[in-house]
Amino acid sequence: MKRFSSTFLLAVVIIVCLIILKLQFIYFDNRNVTSEKNSKVNGNSKSKEPGKHLSFKANDNPVSDFDKSHYNKKYFKNSKNLRFMNTKYSDIHTTDFIPRDSYGNEIKNILEYRKEIYSKNYISEEHRWVEEISPWTWKFKGEKYQNSQIIKKKSNEKTQIAVLLVLVRNSEIENMIYTIQKFEKSFNSKYNYPYVFLNDVPFTPSFMKSLVKFTSSNLTFGLIPKAHWSLPENISKLFMVESFNQLKMNSVPYGDSESYRHMCRFYSGFFYKHPLLQEFEFYWRIEPGVDYFCDIDYDPFLYLKENNKLYSFVISIKELPTTIYSLWIHTLKFAEKYKISSSLFSFFSTKNKNYNLCHFWSNFEIASFDFYRSSEYESYFEFLDRTGNFFYERWGDAPVHSLAAGLFLTKDQLHFFSDIGYKHDDFYHCPQIDSLPQSENSNKSSYTLNYCKCPPNAFVVNDVSFSCLPKFKSFKSDEIWTPSSFKNNLVFHLKNNQFKYPGIPQLYADRMSWRDKAIY
Repeated sequence: MKRFSSTFLLAVVIIVCLIILKLQFIYFDNRNVTSEKNSKVNGNSKSKEPGKHLSFKANDNPVSDFDKSHYNKKYFKNSKNLRFMNTKYSDIHTTDFIPRDSYGNEIKNILEYRKEIYSKNYISEEHRWVEEISPWTWKFKGEKYQNSQIIKKKSNEKTQIAVLLVLVRNSEIENMIYTIQKFEKSFNSKYNYPYVFLNDVPFTPSFMKSLVKFTSSNLTFGLIPKAHWSLPENISKLFMVESFNQLKMNSVPYGDSESYRHMCRFYSGFFYKHPLLQEFEFYWRIEPGVDYFCDIDYDPFLYLKENNKLYSFVISIKELPTTIYSLWIHTLKFAEKYKISSSLFSFFSTKNKNYNLCHFWSNFEIASFDFYRSSEYESYFEFLDRTGNFFYERWGDAPVHSLAAGLFLTKDQLHFFSDIGYKHDDFYHCPQIDSLPQSENSNKSSYTLNYCKCPPNAFVVNDVSFSCLPKFKSFKSDEIWTPSSFKNNLVFHLKNNQFKYPGIPQLYADRMSWRDKAIY
């Protein structure tokens, strides 16, 4: 009898433990789990001290071979670990569009659901993000060629593990349809790469139903985790509003926009961590309303892969100085602290070693995720994020990406797609066929070379005074920025610049200076 009682009691204890684990959503996977405490956050978790996992070597380019040891993608690649995330591409016409939790219960209020998610313990933040976004993740098959023959790529060409990445709002459906139509005609109808659409709020059924009609590719619609689109804990809202008002008074574009800052911060340090993007090696960033003019009869992803390129662009111009007052000096601080050497950084400097404002426009990017998932890039972003200046100033993701490339890459790892016609806002890049590198036009027919219809009145920015393309084309990696170079320039700027913000009252400038100097 005693033995039976003991066995029964043990069984009850085991059942209770299992119920507690289930209720608390504590998951375990096949990774080695450290002895650190489970994170419990409100919005954002506290950042670890930047650079702790860094593997820099003095007087050596730190990214000749990326250190990916801190970033394990096996969790995402194994669909079993996605718990209840839908991994199949469905028929949009048979979908009820009802978000459900892991038990199949309908979610009535996204705010309450997120509040619950961020009050629980998880073995990792990745688990939390998956649980958070899964009810609003929808995967569909494109319908354009369901009743006709799909245009096929050349039989001897390979496709890469790549994605077409779009950040878009529900209200931008008309611009999105326009861009998808142009992009499909120009490139993707031949290659059928999948799309991933992201939004900080759930996509509406009408938005999703509208887009599936214009491509034969697979489409995934997903939600951005709250932690990737909310104010960090270290941000003073009072100080932020004061900064917004001042930048608006100074006519800085998006000077008082919080949502624009969330977008820039997301593209600076979070997009490559999104659960829906972990299976991919490359991405092509697309934005609603942009235009493509040329027939692209080869695979840019394959070109980057075969030529060991990690980042590419079509437009390079100078940034507005009023948006990035202290980005340069914080970049110098980072490089000096971690003793970086770079053969590319001089591309971004003037003769007196100040920032020349050159950057690669990130609204068109074709790049490797490995660049962003490296410990080097992650540490750079964490360093910048601790300043708060994505919100106090108006740092864009384009100069952040560009200066990171300057710190960690070589010119040989970058590529200018001179043969891709592109328009964003009023700025155009229109290929001049005669000036294309031989590697880009040797395999093109005369028909293809001439089929690039940019408008005759297009404002082409290739050779305007604020373009950085001439400098990039002629740039040679003769000057190496060593750790001592970064240190000397940092000392010079701290001594002479004192963070003078043009047009801002002196008291405000002094507060900015004190804050920036006190952070590190």
